[in-house]
Amino acid sequence: MSDGLWLIVDRRGATLSVEHQSVRVDEPDGSFRRVPPALLEAVVIHGRNSVASDVWRLLAGQGVPAVLLPGRGHGPAAWVGGGLGGSLNIRRCQFRAAEDAQGCLLLARRMVQRKFRGYMDALIWAGHGESTFQNRLLELQSHLDEAVTLEHVRGLEGAAARFWYDWLAERIPEEWRFLGRNRRPPRDPVNAMLSLGYTLLATQAHSRVEAAGLDVHLGFLHQPVPGRPALALDVMEPLRPWVDLFVLGLLDRVVGPADFSNNDLDGCRLHKEPRGRFYSAWAYWNREVPPAVSGDDDVESVSGKGVGAWLQAEVRSLRAELESIRQEISA
Repeated sequence: MSDGLWLIVDRRGATLSVEHQSVRVDEPDGSFRRVPPALLEAVVIHGRNSVASDVWRLLAGQGVPAVLLPGRGHGPAAWVGGGLGGSLNIRRCQFRAAEDAQGCLLLARRMVQRKFRGYMDALIWAGHGESTFQNRLLELQSHLDEAVTLEHVRGLEGAAARFWYDWLAERIPEEWRFLGRNRRPPRDPVNAMLSLGYTLLATQAHSRVEAAGLDVHLGFLHQPVPGRPALALDVMEPLRPWVDLFVLGLLDRVVGPADFSNNDLDGCRLHKEPRGRFYSAWAYWNREVPPAVSGDDDVESVSGKGVGAWLQAEVRSLRAELESIRQEISA
């Protein structure tokens, strides 16, 4: 899969079709562009646009994921993937692990451990290796090693997230009105960008999970809920802190508080023109996320920088763990 271009369709009335084995986008003003699917990392479509059915077939054949976002920010995102790859055996391992209480607990705990390491990697990279948050995280880590229920594991992950957002809030100017995480809909500009960033990250995780032959809806840390790609959310957890730092870096540089609107129904939304700046910054950042620096053996297997390399390493690690758990269950 390519760590390539992001095709963003963000003008109402655009139409997408296939021409010369490329995706053709016709804009309402008469302009058009053609993009070969082999160059694409993902496709993002905002609002109501017309997409020919052969576009979906072309993207699926190349393993290019797409995310469909509501035009006014109200409502869930929808993901379109390339379909399952790999063999049936790996999905059998996944199903057996999900049905085994100890196997599910082990995987959920390891996922939270990797997210904790993701926090540390991001802190060290940002020059904040020594902090109050780090001390709190180390304390939570000691409890995580002893957690014996899924509820306990999820509670520790939630506590770490609250401490992390408190740490972020201390570094965000007051005019951004960020007091912590909120969503559905987001009520302030920072949360609006966090939600968009997490959705884009989930799109990449979704496609890599499916390409590995795993069922994207059957997670371990995240409970299976109809329509939610629970395993993709599991896999992307270590990268969430990096999305947060990405958004932190945009404030008053790429976007400002005046670039957003707010209402009770749709929450806080980024205007269309600055949304283009957000996507441009995202595409660059997506290729430049550095490899892990914490010294953890699992994450140091990341081959090169970029979100794609991170996610590939996470999926490889998950597959190996599923096989190991299968052997333990069978023993």
